[in-house]
Amino acid sequence: SRSFQRGDWFPTPQVPRKIVSSRPASPGRQK
Repeated sequence: SRSFQRGDWFPTPQVPRKIVSSRPASPGRQK
């Protein structure tokens, strides 16, 4: 849950932040 603690716009601990960075098209970006 590091992402959650950091306050990332992607509160999904199942998805590593590296994936989010590599894929800005993630559904989490909409939020």
